[in-house]
Amino acid sequence: MTEYNLRSAVLSDAAPLTELVAAAIPGYPFVGVYDSEQVAQSIRNGEYRILAEMPEIGVVATAVLGTESVMSEIKRVVVHPKMRKNGLASQMTIRLAGEAKQLGHIPWADVRADQIGMQRAALAAGLSPVCLEPGKHVVYDHLYLNFGSKRPARETMIHMTSLPVDLDKLASHLKAWPITLRNRLLTELYSSLKPQRYQEMVAEKALPSAIEVNHRISQRINQEVKNLIKEESADFCQIKFQGHQLLIIKPDASGFFTINHDLNFPELIKIAKRVGLQIITCYVDTKQINLLDSLDTAGFIPAMIRPWQEEGSEPVWQVGWQYRLNDYGSCQHQVFLDPNVENMLLNQFSLLQLSVEN
Repeated sequence: MTEYNLRSAVLSDAAPLTELVAAAIPGYPFVGVYDSEQVAQSIRNGEYRILAEMPEIGVVATAVLGTESVMSEIKRVVVHPKMRKNGLASQMTIRLAGEAKQLGHIPWADVRADQIGMQRAALAAGLSPVCLEPGKHVVYDHLYLNFGSKRPARETMIHMTSLPVDLDKLASHLKAWPITLRNRLLTELYSSLKPQRYQEMVAEKALPSAIEVNHRISQRINQEVKNLIKEESADFCQIKFQGHQLLIIKPDASGFFTINHDLNFPELIKIAKRVGLQIITCYVDTKQINLLDSLDTAGFIPAMIRPWQEEGSEPVWQVGWQYRLNDYGSCQHQVFLDPNVENMLLNQFSLLQLSVEN
């Protein structure tokens, strides 16, 4: 084990942090992580970030804890390529999970399904894998992962959580679903282990670079739905229509929305197509069976599951529904799972299937 010091980030760390990220994750979609002033501003604003430094070398790893809600996400875990396999990711993840619990929060993480080291780090911190979330985000450069080419692809993420995973409770909810939708969800859980065939030429055209995709979607937003903009920043845009809101992540070509009983699904899909998104996602409580027919009729797919908890409420099971468009299926990156993670997922899927069918 190489000796290093873990500590909180300070303003003077901004420049070394951007150098670290540039060396470690050149394909990150949010280019602000490479801008020392933006990193400094985040630290100034109270971002909960730690880093690892070594004598005579400097900053070699970093990670962030989102503390905005009771569900605290461990994110942006970055280790310099030359310092991997030294336990840095695990130590940072363990520390942030512990600090989240000290705050009375629930640590969780969306871990990349092609990064076995990050998966093991989350396991070491006491987080358990629940399911794969296909094509959730984009990485624009896979060369550093030794895949032989510099290419964009949509990344599958593994939802890992410290919440109890009560499959019997989930099964009891799903038994109230129409059998066709229940079977579709189970099929999607299994098929997420083997993403659709990647087509490099299609992916290069759909996702040329974070900067180009950001510019393309920003331009379409201003051309097509400018009057619906509620709030906008360099990477994000909040669209408000008919009382509903859609959060657009520009360089990611994706959108997220919160559902309610009278959501206009056709209008939502129309907006997504007009601005050039590849996927829109919403998370719906499994007990809200009154919404199932509308989601299914609109073309949404029940793709993933997760336990979730809001401030002051009991944990619930949610299903992530996805609407996929604009060559989404041709842009899926491979999945590489730690054997323990894969076995845990397969075991959970099998137990859930048996519980639902009995």
